Parts: sequence; C-alpha cells; structure tokens
Amino acid sequence: NTFEKNSFEQKNSEEKFSAFYWKGLALIRLEDYEKALEVFSRLTEENLLFVEAWYLKGISHSKLKQYEEAIKDFKKVLELDPAYRDTCYQLGVSCLELGNFEEAIRVFEAVLKTNSENFDALYMRSLALLRLGKYEESASGFREVLKRNPSDTEALAHLSTACFKQGFYEEALGLFDQVLRENPERKTILFRKGVALKALGEVNRALTMYDSVLKLKPDCTYALEQKAYTHFELEEYPEAIEAFKTALEYCPKKENLYYYRGIAFFRLGNFEEASKSFENALDLGCQQPEILYYTGISHFENREYEKAVEVFDVILSSGAVDLEILYKKAMALFELGKPEEMVSTVDTLLELEAENFNIKDTGEFEEENYEKRAGEENTEEIPAFENTKAFEELLEKFAFSLIELGRYEEALLPLGKLTASDSASKEALYGKGLVLQELRRPEEALEIFSELLSFYPAFEKAWYRRGLILFSLGYYAEALESFEQAVLGDQTESPEEVNELSLDEIEREKTKEDLNLEDKLRLEDKSGLTDKFVLKEKLNDAEIEDVWMKMGLSQLNLECYEAAIETLEKVLEVKPEAAEIWYVAGLALRGLDQDEQAVEAFEKAVELDPALEAAWEQIGLSLLRLNMYEEASQAFSSALILNPDNVNILYSRSVASFKLHNFEDAAQDLERVLLYAPNFQDYTEACYMLGIARMELQEYEKALEAFDIILQQDPAHREALYYSGLVLFNLEEYETAAEAFGVLLEASPEDPESLNYLGLCLLELESPEAALKAFEKAALFNPKNEEVMYNAAMTLIKLDRPQESIDYFDRILDISPENINILNCKGIAFCKLEMYREALKAFDLALEKDPENIKAIYSVGVVCFKQKLYETACRAFGEALALNPWHEQSLKYLGISLAKIEEYEDALRAFDRLLRIKPHDVQSMNYRGVILGKLGRYTEAINTFNEILRLCPDMADAQRKLEALRCIENKEDSSDDLY
Repeated sequence: NTFEKNSFEQKNSEEKFSAFYWKGLALIRLEDYEKALEVFSRLTEENLLFVEAWYLKGISHSKLKQYEEAIKDFKKVLELDPAYRDTCYQLGVSCLELGNFEEAIRVFEAVLKTNSENFDALYMRSLALLRLGKYEESASGFREVLKRNPSDTEALAHLSTACFKQGFYEEALGLFDQVLRENPERKTILFRKGVALKALGEVNRALTMYDSVLKLKPDCTYALEQKAYTHFELEEYPEAIEAFKTALEYCPKKENLYYYRGIAFFRLGNFEEASKSFENALDLGCQQPEILYYTGISHFENREYEKAVEVFDVILSSGAVDLEILYKKAMALFELGKPEEMVSTVDTLLELEAENFNIKDTGEFEEENYEKRAGEENTEEIPAFENTKAFEELLEKFAFSLIELGRYEEALLPLGKLTASDSASKEALYGKGLVLQELRRPEEALEIFSELLSFYPAFEKAWYRRGLILFSLGYYAEALESFEQAVLGDQTESPEEVNELSLDEIEREKTKEDLNLEDKLRLEDKSGLTDKFVLKEKLNDAEIEDVWMKMGLSQLNLECYEAAIETLEKVLEVKPEAAEIWYVAGLALRGLDQDEQAVEAFEKAVELDPALEAAWEQIGLSLLRLNMYEEASQAFSSALILNPDNVNILYSRSVASFKLHNFEDAAQDLERVLLYAPNFQDYTEACYMLGIARMELQEYEKALEAFDIILQQDPAHREALYYSGLVLFNLEEYETAAEAFGVLLEASPEDPESLNYLGLCLLELESPEAALKAFEKAALFNPKNEEVMYNAAMTLIKLDRPQESIDYFDRILDISPENINILNCKGIAFCKLEMYREALKAFDLALEKDPENIKAIYSVGVVCFKQKLYETACRAFGEALALNPWHEQSLKYLGISLAKIEEYEDALRAFDRLLRIKPHDVQSMNYRGVILGKLGRYTEAINTFNEILRLCPDMADAQRKLEALRCIENKEDSSDDLY
C-alpha cells in the first residue's frame, strides 16, 4: 500500500545518506571492493529492502569476480525494483563471465526489449552468442554494433572470429586486415589469419603470419606447431625439424610433435634422431597407428637390432602379418646371431612366398606400412592358382601343420582357400571349423560344423564340436541334442563300455551366466587339440567321456538336476576316481537343495584332487547355506591356498568371517576384493560389509571411506547413509552426521532410529530443544524403544523440565521394571523437583534390585545432604566409598557433610584423598583451606589459599578468605566468616 511504499522509500533515503553508506561508496571509488562488500553486506542485513545497497553489493562481488554471488545480488535488486539503474545489464555481464551464456543472452535480450538502443547490451549479447558457438547470430549482432559504431575495433575482431569459425575464410581475411590496420600486433588475429590463409591454399603467406606471431610472442605454441606442420606438409623437412624443436622447448609433453619430427628425420635419412623422437613420442603415450612401424625401421636402419626386434614383435603380436616387418625382423635376428629365431621367421616368410601370397619383391619395400591381418579370409588376395590335387594337398598339409603348431590365425588363410569351392573336403571343413572354434569365433565355427553335418550326418566329431560350441554359448538344450547325436553312432556304447577313461582333456566351460544356482559354475576350458588330421570320424575314449560329462553339465544348466545326477552316476560307476565328475554331481545336488549330500560329493572330489579349487569353493558355499560358518571359512581358505586372488572366494570367506564376528579377517578379505576387482558384481554389498566390519573394529575413518564409495554410486542408499551417520557421530562430526540422518528422514520421516540419532547429534550441537522434538517423534513412531524414551527424558532434565521426564521413565519401567539405571534417573528427576521422598523411593527400589549400586547409594547421600541430614549422608557416602574408594563425588560430599557436623579432621582427610585424585581442583582446595582455618592451622590454610590464587589469580572469594586468615593469624579482628 501507499503507506508501506512511502515508508520503504523513506527508509532507503535514510540509509542512503548514512555515513556508513558513504563509506561504502568511497571504498568502491577507491576500488577497495572487499571492504566495500563488507559495508554493503551489513547494510543489506540491516535493511533487506535497501535496493542501492544490494546493487552496490552486486557490483562489489562482480569486481571481485565472485559472479555467482553477484548474480544473486542483482536478482534481489530486480525483485525489489525491476527497473533499477542498469541492474539487468550487470546481471547479464555476470552470467557471461560465469560462462552461463544462454542465460546471459536471455538477460541482454530483455534489456534490448526495454531499450533497443542500448549499445552495450547489443555488444554483450553478440559476445555471448559467439562464446556459445552461435556464430551466424553473433556475426549479425556485431555487424549491427559496427553500423552504430564503425570504429569499434573489438566488435570488428569478434566479427572476424565469427566468420572464421563458420569457415568464411575470405570474408574473415578482409576483417582480419581491418583489425590489423588498427593494431598490427594482435597475435590471435595474426594466427587466425595464418590458419585461414592455409585453408585457402596460400601456405607461404600463412607461414609469414605465423612468423609475425612468433616475433611478437616467441613462445606461442599454437603458431610454432602450425609453422612446423606447414613446413612438414610442404616437405620442407629441415625447416619443419627446427620448428618442431622450438615448439618442443615450450611444450615438451606433446607426443605428436615428437612423432612428426621423427618422420621428418626419417624422410631425411637421419635414423638416429628419428629413433630418439619416436621413443620420446611412445614414452608420452603416442597412439599414431604407424609409430611402431617407423620406430622399428629406424632402429633397424640405425643398427639397433635388439630394439628393432622388440618393436617388430609388438607389431606382429597384434595379429598383423606384415611381410616387410617379417623380412626386417629376420635380418635383425641374423645380425644379432640368433639363428633359430631367424630361421623360424624366414620359414614363415618362405611358406607365404611359396604359396604366392602377394609378395612381389622382398628386397624393396615402400615407406608406408603394408599391413594385412593374418587369418583374414579374403580369398581375392590369393591368386587363382591352378586347381591341381598336388597344390590342394600342399595347402592342406600346410594348414594341418599350422594347426598342429597351434598357429590358428595363419592356418585360417589357406583353409579359406581350401573351403572356397563347393568341392571342399571333409577334412578342410572340419579343420576350418576347429580353427574358428580355437580362435573364439564360435558363431562362424558353428556355421561350418552345421554345413559339414548337412553333408555328413554321421560325423561324430562334428556333432561333438558343434555341441561344445553351443554349450559355450549357453544353448544347453541344443548342445544336449548334439551330444546325444555324437554317441548315436554306437547306440550300445555308454560310459560303462569305455575301458579307459581319461579326464585330462575335459572341457570345463565357464557357464556362470545361465546357472540359476546361487553358486556359479566356474570350469576352465582345458580341452587340448588332439586331432593330428589323420582325421577319424569316431570319437576317442576321452571324447566319449567328455560327451557324457557335457551332457550332465547341460542338464545341470537346464535345471534338470535329477537327470544330470543320473547321467553323472553312469560315468562314476566306471570311473569313481574322476574328481571332476564328483564335483559336477555336487553342483546338481546343490541345485536340488541337498547341501549335506553336496558337501559329501565335493569332499570326495577334493579327496581325489586336492588342487580342485572350484570344489573347495563349493564346499564353503554349501556349508554357508547350512550355517556352518567355521567349517565354511576353512573350506574357502583351502581354495585360496590354490588361488589367493580369487575375489569370489575371498568375498565368500568374508561372509563366513562376518557371521563369526571375525570382523578383522572379514575386513582384510573385503579390501582385497575391492582392490582386485573394481567391477565385482557384488561391489556395493562388499563396500557395505567392509564399512560395518570397520565400525565393529572402531576404525571409523576407514568405515566412512567404505560407505562413501557406495554413496558416490548411489547417493540414496539407505543403509550406507544410516551407517555413515553413525560413523560420523562416533567421529564427533555431529553436524555432518545430522545432515546424513536428515537426508534419511526426507525419504522416511517416521524412521525412529534416524530420528533418535538426529536427536543425539543435535544434543551434541547444543540444540536440546530441537533434539527433544526428534526424540519425541521417534518415541511416537516406536513407543517401545527404551533408548529413545531415555534420551527424551534426559533431554527434558537438561532443559530443566524434570516433571515431564518422569513420564518417560515410567513408560520405560513399564517395559523393563528391572532397569536400575532408569530408577536412578527417575530419582534424580525427583531431586531436581525437590521431591526428596519420591526420590528416595526410587533409589531404594534400585538398591533392592542391586544393593551395591554405587550410583543409587551416592544419590541417597545427596538427598540426605539436601535435607541437611548430614550424618545419614555421611553413612551413605561412606557406603559408596567402601565400594569405590576413589569415587570423587562421594569424597567431595562426604568432606562437606563432615564439615557440616564439625568433624573437621575427618573432613580434611576426605579432601586430601580427593586432591590426590585431582591435585589442582580449586573447589576442593578451597574447602581444605576453610577446614584448616577451622582447625586453627592458619599457616597451612594460608598456604592453601596462596596456591589457589596462584592457579586462579582473580578468585575474589579466595582473596577474601586469605586476608581474613592473615588477620586471625596476626590476632587482628576480622568480620569475615570463613564459610
């Protein structure tokens, strides 16, 4: 209303003409913005409606580059007076400086709506658009600025940048020239002009621009790099080398500079310097695809053969067969005197030459790296050789030899040729499928075996291999069908009819994804290649056994546990010594929840093969489910002897240790899990358990680290938040703990545990009223929680509201009548209310339940003391001291009570005992001095008060008593009573 508006304006006017305001204004004029900020902050605190103070506070923040705070201040001004001065403009500038370009644009556009002639706002809006990457709009804005002020060089420079960024190089060049006429030494403009000229093909002029930049700023790395690259592109290698050298003096960590400098040396034939440059680039992590090629060739040409071979091996180990590299490697090995390796390399080269694999001239190679992946099935690279039986036999034997040597990548190329025609042999197709399987290309291998079986449906080995692939891919039903087909060749042949079974070549596939068991099957594929390519269609004994084994595993994964056990029992009847079969049988029993029988099977497996790690693990998992934690931990320990870094077993052992409350062992295992496996599937649970273990060990900082890891991934993780709060509470970081419990309560406002701990934090932060509210809410949501009610009651006592606390104590006693501590607390509450009879009743009830409860005995003494029943009080304090001779409070009150009944010698002894416990307790010393005076031992009394004044020079009461004692000692009158 009008009255309020007038009052507001009057108040602002008064504030404006205050001395404090003028002081702030003067400080701004003196550019002392920090002090000015203090002034205007105080003014805004005193008057929240003081618009100009808010404005000048924003200006001060802006000048101090505190743009976020400035934005808040200017927004406050706009709330109070939307048209105040240039506030909207200043807000836009702060947004721009903060990098919030979109907001800045919005604000400047608002300014321009109210005043389309605001030149500064138009300029700043265009600048914000430029920074935001909206070059076309920015350019339009700067052109408008230049229409109004053609001499604005900065607007011209920004317009040139906008054109440059849009790739309008010719227009940009014209603008660059205009800017440079005004200021020929603008380095950025000169540099961009060089880039534009280079883009337009005027390379030599571009070099001139880079040189101009470098005259002004010799350490301009952008110009140095562009100059070097430009010389390199012009094949002016000496000049490029010099430019790269200069650039590297200023930025020695740029690997590409070393790389291209090395190539320049390489092309000049200076291999020694080239090698150095390439090594520097590699040390810095250069990822250029050709660097290994150039490095190896440079070492070779520089006669550094050891280094050359190392690099060539890296290239060849990547899977690429580079004929030039093979040639160079062979030559280097020859120079190093390593004939066996050299012969092996040459053999490979000659074999490829003999089959005419696109090698035209091994004496001369082009500079660029000729790369071709071994195993690439590009049959067009193999010329159309005459299709003779001799050539096919040679190629087939070559392929079979490579397979026997385990060189599958190389074998795939000739096999590709052999299987390219429709008349491919059974052996070639099988070999190709086998190679693809070994190369872990299961889909392609499956296609080959399926094609083979369409021609030869009785080919047992093909069915077996097809089954293995389907099994490894998790298609267990289809795999089971293939395995059944593999043994159909002889319907009567079963495991009982196999004379000698060997488990040495059983394929233990990792099938953990599809097992629904809580434990997961971890079987390594240990199958070796036994085919010598004197190809037999029938399965050998080991393969037959493996078929039955895989059939059982397939049934296991299909959760056909009873069928799996039946299959495996057939194998065990003829091969009871097969540890792996017992192991798999145990898995099937686990699938049927027959954990005790599963443990027996796994124990049989480790009895036969103590090194069977997976069986030890499964024993532990089964025992865990049976709640036999000690035995489970021992089983996991046995597994970890075989493989100390198995994170799954470490985690399982930590669970067992946790159940046994062996928190230190659990914590050690969990830390190893998190260290070895950052992507562990139960990573969050492991962090949570580690945090709990560290809490139990009172290692709160480490516990907090564990919970923090969880909260970084899931800030709303309830348990981690709760226990983080507990840890912070134990670390006495009460404010941060309160924040954690506050977050929990936002999600669950009725959580009594969080409310209780929030209250405890607030108590420690000396906010008892707020703490009481939290306790009361917690007690409301959980009326049976004794701890919460106790905390509420004690807080009420602290707030001097003992009457209300008694209700809580009674509620607790209704739940736990034998709670002696609550009886004592209730008695204390009655004492606070001076209801001593009721207090004594409470203490007496506590002593009925525990006659030696020192707290209750002491409290009885205090009640008697309060009622001036000093002799009775002395007896109570004496009883307390009989239980604990060093109970300080009892000693203190005993001494005072004895003094009250003029038993000064005994009182003196009580305070002497108390001072042995607390030698510098001023209050006890004071009592002692008084009693000494009462006993006429003035010198000792005077010494006592002197000591008090030494400790507390300003203690007036001690000074008064000292003077009184001196008067008495000097036989002068003193009106001061020593008490």
